Amino acid sequence: MNIQPLLEKVLPLMTDAAAIRKDNGLYRGNAGMALCAYHLAEATASDPLFERADELILHMTSNLHHVQTDAFGDGQLGIGWTLHYLHANGFINTAPAAFNFFDQLFFDYNRFTTEPGVAKGTLGYLHYLENRFDTNMFAYRDMPADCNEIEKNEMMVQLLDQLDVNLKTYYANLEIFRPSDMVNFLSIPLQYLSDYLTPLCAAAQLLGKVQRRNIYPEILQQCRKRILEILDTSAALLLEYAAGSKPMPATEVYYLRKSIFQLSNAMEDFTVCKTLEISPDFLSAVKEYPVDVTFSALLSRAFHGTGNPLFADAVIAMTDKVTGYGSDHGLEHGLAGLTMSLLSLDNPEILSWDAAIGLS
Repeated sequence: MNIQPLLEKVLPLMTDAAAIRKDNGLYRGNAGMALCAYHLAEATASDPLFERADELILHMTSNLHHVQTDAFGDGQLGIGWTLHYLHANGFINTAPAAFNFFDQLFFDYNRFTTEPGVAKGTLGYLHYLENRFDTNMFAYRDMPADCNEIEKNEMMVQLLDQLDVNLKTYYANLEIFRPSDMVNFLSIPLQYLSDYLTPLCAAAQLLGKVQRRNIYPEILQQCRKRILEILDTSAALLLEYAAGSKPMPATEVYYLRKSIFQLSNAMEDFTVCKTLEISPDFLSAVKEYPVDVTFSALLSRAFHGTGNPLFADAVIAMTDKVTGYGSDHGLEHGLAGLTMSLLSLDNPEILSWDAAIGLS
């Protein structure tokens, strides 16, 4: 597969878009643009784009105190996560003390949110903490290393407790996720189903990463088990629906595929995607529907998980669509996010970028 011609179309658009903006956040601002700019500059050997990315980082780190929220999507935690990601991937060299500002946020308990999601909720805090877990976090408190590890574990358990409370409220507010009501799961329009599933899928992914770190509070096991039961039942219902003899409109096919891919990724098993037909009609639909960065990232993961080139074709079609007109250039809903999905087709090591949007 040759993505180079499309990268050549994307490069000038991203170089222009990588100008300093007021928003320093990850999803729509300088942090997300810098993340994409570094990867694209490396893939295309573009010195001008490397320079733009450096300028974005300098501006962002010089104006941290102007960011009004801690939230992962548009606030300080997302910026801290980005700096750590870029440092880990060799794009910038960041001294450990640079993270003191972000680490300190974990001691202001009043800022913890009642939402479960990544962008503005508890999962955002957990994403940042999990990402920093292998480092000497909280070093500015001048603690011995063993005390530091204890404190990180205690913070993780506290956040897991909070996430469990948030998710229980989420279940209660959405009847479709009650065990007795799962038969009504498909009563909601398919285009909204993915939004309902998003916090649960992100929680399953994050809790799996925490569990692999051998942090096993009882609440983690109970919470993850409940989530996976819901996702497994949801996947079975969707697959049964997809296998029905009744022809579906293109819109239903599109959104049904997205939800199934989302569930497959959360359960870390793309086997089921091998049985899903991706027809030329689907590729045509990709060009007609609104830009969907989450779906493009899922398709890239499905491509690597199954080897089906049609999944890669869909990512290319989505990205090519937005090169022809002005659009959102951000990481969450725009060209930067689509470009990251495109780059990850050629380089599976880049797949980890989608932790930014809760997919890994």
